[in-house]
Amino acid sequence: MTGKNKSFFKGDTHPVEMVNWPEAKAYCEAVGGRLPTEAEWEYAARAGSLGVRYGNVDEIAWHYDNSVFKTHDVAQKKANAFGLYDMLGNVFQWVADWYGNYPSGERPIPPDPERAASDGARRFVG
Repeated sequence: MTGKNKSFFKGDTHPVEMVNWPEAKAYCEAVGGRLPTEAEWEYAARAGSLGVRYGNVDEIAWHYDNSVFKTHDVAQKKANAFGLYDMLGNVFQWVADWYGNYPSGERPIPPDPERAASDGARRFVG
């Protein structure tokens, strides 16, 4: 949208990792969308799974022990049941409200973003 890529790790299929919350929010609004609430992100990331992850962490995410301290091309790990890639690891994702922990196996995942806002400490997940 802006023609600028502020990322440290650049590449056509790399995630953009140097965007702050106001920039992410403004971009979403400029293209007619919005950031998801934390509860919406949690629902999308779990994709129907009752656990905190939908598979073996090494198979689904880039993380401290396997990333070699850099971002990686998107969609290189297994997708979740909704067909979404990179919901965990690689980079943090911004959400509209505050992050809050949900107990493993809690069903349904609470859709109320106020719950997350009341006990959250940050606006990113992943």
